[in-house]
Amino acid sequence: MKNWFFATMFFSLFVSALSGQNKAANSDIFVSPSVLSTAHWAGFKYKEQLDLARQGDMRAVEEILNFNGTVDGRDGLDHAVTCLELIPYSSDLAFAGALNKGKPALRKLMLERLILAQGRTKTETLRKPLSEWAPLTWAVLNGQPFEPSDNSSDECMMSRPRQQKDPEKAPADITPKEIKQ
Repeated sequence: MKNWFFATMFFSLFVSALSGQNKAANSDIFVSPSVLSTAHWAGFKYKEQLDLARQGDMRAVEEILNFNGTVDGRDGLDHAVTCLELIPYSSDLAFAGALNKGKPALRKLMLERLILAQGRTKTETLRKPLSEWAPLTWAVLNGQPFEPSDNSSDECMMSRPRQQKDPEKAPADITPKEIKQ
């Protein structure tokens, strides 16, 4: 009877430790299941783009931002929480750069949604004014010119290069004959 009690206690501690690790690993950026469902319906590889964006890939950040045109209502706000929580991972510079490439209507929509997302995020530091912790993003959202400082441009002026299908050939090495094929 004693062994059964200890075995049960050990098993419950083990299960609770594992579930705590999974929550910690998956809770860094909120992703709504309904947004994932909409992305699947739209043929958008949401998780793949989010993983690339999380690593600072500016093109992936652009794709994630452009997905705002696909979702509205509650899904739009849930996606905005994802975008808000993405900023610290991708960097303010990459996020602002991608946002700066977007259309003015997207910037206006993102300004509204990011402000609402700050009330919904569970990450306390992201509830502070955006101008304090993401000044480049705040500037772009408010129509100011995108002017990263010299030291921030060293960090990541353009997106990190994506992997090419054929790493042996750089785009400049492709001949016109190969393009026609």
